[in-house]
Amino acid sequence: MRPTEFIERYYLHDSCIQSAEFDADNRTVALNIYFSFWMQKWYKTGQIEQGLIKAVFSGVSEYRCEGGDPTGMDVLILEARPTEKGIIISLLDDVACNCFEMTINAKSVEVFV
Repeated sequence: MRPTEFIERYYLHDSCIQSAEFDADNRTVALNIYFSFWMQKWYKTGQIEQGLIKAVFSGVSEYRCEGGDPTGMDVLILEARPTEKGIIISLLDDVACNCFEMTINAKSVEVFV
């Protein structure tokens, strides 16, 4: 799916990025996200409320995250918004009281639950 479709299908607010791996040779970014299933439109009572998903972005032309470490349970995703070439994820480091952004410009993204 396109990155814009990803943020339309998966509401990332209050989820946490456990790991972010950029592979420049293969032009991929893999995010392991501790994900809030219960916040999704498609969530049904009785399903798992939180758990891990993996989002793999392919055809990456730009990946950057300046101003903080995007990983950890104390770093919350505030929002994800589309750009012309990908997405921007706004993050809050709750311990350092620091807001910063991650930019991923990519052609596609695949999600593994």
